[in-house]
Amino acid sequence: MQPPSLPDNEQQRLQTLRGLQLLDSGPDERFDRLTRLALHIYEVLIARVSRVAQLGGEGAGS
Repeated sequence: MQPPSLPDNEQQRLQTLRGLQLLDSGPDERFDRLTRLALHIYEVLIARVSRVAQLGGEGAGS
C-alpha cells in the first residue's frame, strides 16, 4: 500500500503554522473564541478547532 501523496503546498502550510506559533502551543484564547463562534453559528452542543502539523493517517468506510 502506498502512502498518500502530500499536497503541493504542504511545506508552505507547515511554515505558516510555525510562523504563527500555532503548533505545539497550549490552549489559545483565539481558538476558544472561534470554537464558541462555531457553537453559536451552527447551533451545536460541541465544536472543536484542531491544528494539524501533519496530514495523513488511515481510514475506512464512508
